[in-house]
Amino acid sequence: MTVLFVVWAYYQLDDVDGEAAIWAAAYGVAAVISALFVFRKIALMPVAIVAGLYLLWALVNIPRIELQSSLFGAEVWMQNELLRETGGLLIMVLWLGVLTLHLYRRGRG
Repeated sequence: MTVLFVVWAYYQLDDVDGEAAIWAAAYGVAAVISALFVFRKIALMPVAIVAGLYLLWALVNIPRIELQSSLFGAEVWMQNELLRETGGLLIMVLWLGVLTLHLYRRGRG
């Protein structure tokens, strides 16, 4: 996942709507957390906090998403930037949630 987040951060750099730095940083933070997890250099709380912040960010975005048709058409995803961005946030939330659970269990074990 670290490599994927680095690649996705890189692809954010060509975003023309002026939010390239924000999205590259978001994916970059997920990449750094993933790498630190591999080397057992990160604690539970920072991961949980970032996951929570990303979840809040996604929840704020969801009501702003305007859909013309179903979620399952490729053209819907390609034409709706906010939908793609929120999907990326949810992927990061899911992954960081998995890491949080592992860190929680590691701390108890």
